[in-house]
Amino acid sequence: MDELPIVLLGTRSTWKEDLDAAPALLTYGTNLRIPGDFFPSTSAEGISPGSIFVRDLQENLRKLSPLSPVHHGPAKTYLPRDLMSAEQVYVRHDAHRGPLVRPYDGPFKVLCRSDKHFDILRNNKPTRVSLDRLKPAYSADPELPPTTVHPHAQAPRVEDNAGGETISDTQLNTRSGRSIKRPIRYRTILSARSF
Repeated sequence: MDELPIVLLGTRSTWKEDLDAAPALLTYGTNLRIPGDFFPSTSAEGISPGSIFVRDLQENLRKLSPLSPVHHGPAKTYLPRDLMSAEQVYVRHDAHRGPLVRPYDGPFKVLCRSDKHFDILRNNKPTRVSLDRLKPAYSADPELPPTTVHPHAQAPRVEDNAGGETISDTQLNTRSGRSIKRPIRYRTILSARSF
């Protein structure tokens, strides 16, 4: 088993009559240096291949340039240009998220800015967050206060013009709070005289 590398080196560097070249010459574009061949020969005619195919292959391999190395360093992060002037930001939630969980938390008010991090007001406490986790929050009109919606508001009664009857249009809610709106034909029709 110790002789296997030498045997493989010998089979790659031996001259093949049918190819008119050595396999290493076809693969690498030059002959392999074997232990007796560490000093290059001075004559250029001795190493030139005999076939046209090998010469063309060597020329094409000389023209090829190696690929530039890939640097596997830290990935470049995208920073929005409005981030440094944003008054409120969203913070990316990096922990494991279940289904239907938003990827960003917020918006949070910016307290202090730096080149590497922002100090934000999160849960009424100042928190330092890295820039690569932030995204600027845009609002349509920041001066307007948020509107509140009252889900249990009752709709007014509608009067039926044809029969003079009033239709009760109160909303019914289920135990979970979902509102039920029945079709008009199933709603309670109250007589106008009963009031």
